[in-house]
Parts: sequence; C-alpha cells; structure tokens
Amino acid sequence: MYNSDVVAEMGEFEDPGQIACPVEPWRRNMRRRFTLEYWTDDGWLVGRLKEVPGVFSQGQTLMELEENIQDAYETILADDQPLDLGQTQVKEVELEV
Repeated sequence: MYNSDVVAEMGEFEDPGQIACPVEPWRRNMRRRFTLEYWTDDGWLVGRLKEVPGVFSQGQTLMELEENIQDAYETILADDQPLDLGQTQVKEVELEV
C-alpha cells in the first residue's frame, strides 16, 4: 500500500513523475572508489568491479564501459533483496587457493 507520509520521510523520488522507490537520503551524492578490471574480448572492452562480485559489463570505448559498469552496479544494488528460497542453510567451507 502506498503511504505518502512514509515516502515523504524517506526522501526524494528519482523520477517525480512516477510512483517509484524513493532515493534513500544516504545514497545521494555518495561516492566510493572501486577497481575496474577490464580486457578486450572480440573487439569489446569487458570489465568487472573487483570488489563487487557479479558486476560485469562491456562497452565499445572505455567511457561506455564505465557508464555501463555504473548501470550494472546500480542494478545489483536495486536487486539486493533477500531471495525467497525457503529454508536456507549456511556452511563454512575451506577451498584450495
């Protein structure tokens, strides 16, 4: 259910013309440095953020790769919701490195 009082307390909307998730005040203007590791694959620059598993993208130029990796990072943050897998279990494992 949409509660305008709660939304007003949470912050501004990213797109004021639509009902969407509000931008959390602590995420506005926040910047953090990451390591973009990139390589060439079949004429494309492909890269990943080393500190954030699962954030990969590609681009025809380094600038396009950086823009796309930003989009991929934002998508990971937006999708960072707990999975409904029923009862999950956790186990520490030791791997050979």
